[in-house]
Amino acid sequence: MNTLLYLAGLALVALVVALTVVTPLFLVHARERDHGPDCRWCHPRLRRR
Repeated sequence: MNTLLYLAGLALVALVVALTVVTPLFLVHARERDHGPDCRWCHPRLRRR
């Protein structure tokens, strides 16, 4: 049981670290002036014109 709790805690810490790194990058990306439907990261299913 201790190993399972350790792995669950490790996964939770890894998730928090990943979200901490990605959130500022996403916020900067969303504030760009040329951000629109051509953004393949935000709108991957829309075709380019």
